[in-house]
Amino acid sequence: MPSDITVPPNHDGRTAFIIKWVASVLQIAGYTATGFDWTPWNAYLFLGGVAGWLAVGVLWNDRRRSAKTPCLRITDH
Repeated sequence: MPSDITVPPNHDGRTAFIIKWVASVLQIAGYTATGFDWTPWNAYLFLGGVAGWLAVGVLWNDRRRSAKTPCLRITDH
């Protein structure tokens, strides 16, 4: 089943590379903020990291990173 979202092809992969590193830094900053008890900044940083990795999954057209749960996959037949 083709994706409903159309993303222009990214031939060099530079955009996904930058987004994944920024998302990774945000995730690590979220862990650091949790360690220092910087609430709610830790949640905002984690949310930014998750959104970045979701964007990378869309750019890569990676079906494994989709939001479907295993229960929904059983009913997709």
